[in-house]
Amino acid sequence: MINPEFAIKGYPVPAAPVDRELLINKSRFITWLRPVASREQAMAVIDEARARYPDASHHCYAYLLGNPASAQAAMNDDGEPSGTAGKPIFSAIEYADLTNLAVLVVRWFGGVKLGTGGLCRAYGGTAANCLKLAEKVEIIAKVSVSIFVPFEFSNALYTMLENASLPKLSEVFK
Repeated sequence: MINPEFAIKGYPVPAAPVDRELLINKSRFITWLRPVASREQAMAVIDEARARYPDASHHCYAYLLGNPASAQAAMNDDGEPSGTAGKPIFSAIEYADLTNLAVLVVRWFGGVKLGTGGLCRAYGGTAANCLKLAEKVEIIAKVSVSIFVPFEFSNALYTMLENASLPKLSEVFK
């Protein structure tokens, strides 16, 4: 017997872009959260920020793409000390439990050195603040299947599909 009760677990993605600007110890931080579906789209966001803010000291980012169980990710410190920008941004993404997004933090140095701990808190904190503002929607994977049954079982199959809230796309009798 086929059990029609199964669940396809979805995963949350951002519904729309979010922008946030903060000043931390005289350094200016602009954070962009952008929904993206591919590495190419994520890199286009980074390129757009570099073109828009060419005078910024750093353009640091992280992105996460696809189903969290098999996601593709990347991060970049863009000249900041290793692990002080991209990794905290990525950690904020993981904590927010979102995927299919790029988070970019643009920084203008304000003359006050933040130190490695201060940089981690600044980049991770600005990313987390932006992520908190993101409206979430759920992506649910869908599949189309063909089921072949003898005609006398078709009513039972229709009942199972209806009970599982699964649509019947078409039917062919042979």
